[in-house]
Amino acid sequence: MPQYAGNGRLVITVRGMAQSSTKGDFIAWIGEYEDIVNGHEGQYRVRLLDNKSALGIPDIPD
Repeated sequence: MPQYAGNGRLVITVRGMAQSSTKGDFIAWIGEYEDIVNGHEGQYRVRLLDNKSALGIPDIPD
């Protein structure tokens, strides 16, 4: 759930999916609403949890 920090920045916790060293990890994205609207990267990405396993939801055939 997005939250506004005291300085007006948005703080959003997500599972990192970017092709980077944080892919699959739980991260906090910190930026401004305008960053989202304009497709910008934001100001920070902070690793909250270093995931050591595969992505969480298995794809099970019918």
